Amino acid sequence: MDLDRIKALIDLVAAAPIADLQVEEGPLKIRITKRAPAAGNGMAAEPAARPAAPPSPAATPPAAAAPSQGPPQEPSPAVDAVLSPMLGTFYRAPSPDAPPFVSVGDMVEAGQTLAVIEAMKTLIKVEAAKAGTLREILAENGQPVEESQPLFVIA
Repeated sequence: MDLDRIKALIDLVAAAPIADLQVEEGPLKIRITKRAPAAGNGMAAEPAARPAAPPSPAATPPAAAAPSQGPPQEPSPAVDAVLSPMLGTFYRAPSPDAPPFVSVGDMVEAGQTLAVIEAMKTLIKVEAAKAGTLREILAENGQPVEESQPLFVIA
């Protein structure tokens, strides 16, 4: 199974009204699971930040309205985190002797390759979901990562 076929399967799961797809081709098994809400690309910390907002509106003065706008912006880095699409080994460059795809402070475009994840001798691209500035690299080169683990923060 090649990378294009895997990407097509990922696109199929994303577009179809299914939550899970498992494909077996010989000894190779691939399981693709859709995350809950598409807007919830963030972590569990995002809902925890929202309950913190109700105490601010409880103070009825108009001055409290301005601070209540601050907390919803704080989860923004978590919402803008680029998550690992799968379990595997994280690599910042296409090969050991090549420069990294991106560095902190770089401007990135939507769809730009930020890193690759190697699993079962297959490299899967990790792409930016939106344009912005790369603020943080959360994973170490050559280290294992889990599915849905935050890898980058784009602001």
